[in-house]
Amino acid sequence: MTKPEFRQASSQNLHALHQDVAKGLRKIAAHPVIREKFSADPFIKQFFTETVARYIIGKSMSEAADKFDVLSVKGYLAGVEFVGEEISDGGQVEQVVEENIRFLLHARGRPFSDGLQLGFDLSSVGMLISRELAMTNTARIAKVAAEQGATIMISMERSTQTDTILDAFHQLAPSHENLGLTIQAYMHRTEVDLPKLIKTRRKIRLVKGVYDEHSSLTLPRGKELDVRYVECIEKLAEAGSRFAVATHDPAIIDMLNARGLLDAAEELEGLHGCNPSLFHTLNNEGHRCRITGVYGEEWLLHFLHRLAEHPPNALQALADFYNPDRVVFGADY
Repeated sequence: MTKPEFRQASSQNLHALHQDVAKGLRKIAAHPVIREKFSADPFIKQFFTETVARYIIGKSMSEAADKFDVLSVKGYLAGVEFVGEEISDGGQVEQVVEENIRFLLHARGRPFSDGLQLGFDLSSVGMLISRELAMTNTARIAKVAAEQGATIMISMERSTQTDTILDAFHQLAPSHENLGLTIQAYMHRTEVDLPKLIKTRRKIRLVKGVYDEHSSLTLPRGKELDVRYVECIEKLAEAGSRFAVATHDPAIIDMLNARGLLDAAEELEGLHGCNPSLFHTLNNEGHRCRITGVYGEEWLLHFLHRLAEHPPNALQALADFYNPDRVVFGADY
């Protein structure tokens, strides 16, 4: 085997390994018993607190707010999400709704409140009980957000929930100008859904997609998905839509920049802890950047999905566990 052939084979083997690591992490994230045990065990949460600090902006509302103020001073817009999804207990749903409303009120007058965006999953505000409950609760939160000048961003979830989420959004959008929706580029159906969403004239956040779905429904990570992502952004820009480029992938950013599409975006959005150096560069170049951070105790799914998006992050997490001093909030921004 020649050296070029060896390098190519090694690269292919590493790519295959990364794909399997990502699938394994997503399998853990989707396992209901693991999630149940995690929620019930405060020791595990405490034991890994410092390890997840790279991706979780705080355990409490006040801790998260203080850190968003730090990012605001550096010129970043704030996006906030209270961790939790797929809640079927009515009492817990109401707690999530009240937490979101309290955060909006807590943010009033603080540096990060200007341009604040609050996001959540419909499955955390009642969708697993009924679509009507989720819509009622979303409207409650959106009303308070509008009074504070904040935007609401509904997250996209697993493919089994897509139709319900889209139906709810299309019903709510006419009455709530501050409502936005996340859409996933890797889903084949996005090519059909996107034109309908553009017609709502509401804000669209485009992500690649993180859930482990059947190959018949999605594109895998790779060049073809990158091209589709850029094509979706082109459609949004051509339509004059309000949209956010939500990616940590420098290759995507370069492709959009080469086509003059970065300036058409309302903002470039990243999740806290994911490639902060990229957003440091974009922010310094004068682009409008938003950092979305999640807070709360139920961080397992968010943490595992961040590792699955970029499997080398799993090694970084082990290094953070060994030496928590590696994580200094805000240093890389």
